[in-house]
Amino acid sequence: MILEITGSDALKVLNNLTTNQLADLAVGHLCETFVTDLRGWTVAHGFIHHTESGVLLLGQHPQPEVVCNHIDRYIVREDARVKNLSVNHALLLVDGAADDAMLKKTLRNTLSGLMAEPLTDWHSLLCPMLSPTSQLCYGPADMSIAAAFQKLSGSESLHACYELLRIRNFWPRMGQDIGEKCIPQELDRDAQAISFTKGCYLGQETIARLDARGQLQKKLCRVRIVADGIQPQASVQQGEKEVGQITSAAYDPVEEVTYALAFIRRGSFEPGTELHCQKALATVLPPR
Repeated sequence: MILEITGSDALKVLNNLTTNQLADLAVGHLCETFVTDLRGWTVAHGFIHHTESGVLLLGQHPQPEVVCNHIDRYIVREDARVKNLSVNHALLLVDGAADDAMLKKTLRNTLSGLMAEPLTDWHSLLCPMLSPTSQLCYGPADMSIAAAFQKLSGSESLHACYELLRIRNFWPRMGQDIGEKCIPQELDRDAQAISFTKGCYLGQETIARLDARGQLQKKLCRVRIVADGIQPQASVQQGEKEVGQITSAAYDPVEEVTYALAFIRRGSFEPGTELHCQKALATVLPPR
């Protein structure tokens, strides 16, 4: 998803619709945030990048046009225009610090030879989605680039590597880990993506009330499962009681365990809690 918001009030509009403090975001910088609706539910999750020509919202979303329309709905008299660039631009996420030989080899072999010419008019940003040093690249995509990216997305080995890195680095994916009725605090990225001191924004009342009460009933957690073959929607149990459900899972052939993201209920989501998934030991890990 690549959305562009231009006009003198572009940053102001997004600041009124997102959870993080964007008012003083300097040109060239980016900031992780959630786009929320009136009820405080997550509409999108990603990065705001302040450029010299406007503001970009970069992230993963199955329907970028829905997010585009959501932002446009709240532009009334402001000098701002929103455009969906996803149809003719592309995102490329590159990890520069894959921490084992298997991942590095798979990434290198898959990427090798795909691009006959270097990408021009593209931008690269330090973006800690896969690791502290991963890079988020974006730019216009012609037919040859689109074909190369289609080949990339169709690589099962590369997809498996990406999922493992994403899950181990605790990066939730819209439409998979983030559902339609998900409050940002349930995704446990408060420190990175939520400001509790900024001015009013859409959905702030719900988010502030939940923060004040401290009664989070469920939370997305990283889980380490001593088993293979774990799939999304698998049940997580504490004794005979179901306390959660897997949303994403990826097997690590080096450690011979599965790393997963799962929504776990209150009382069972503290790091170090030992649960079970398909009769295998499942340990709740710190977010990162």
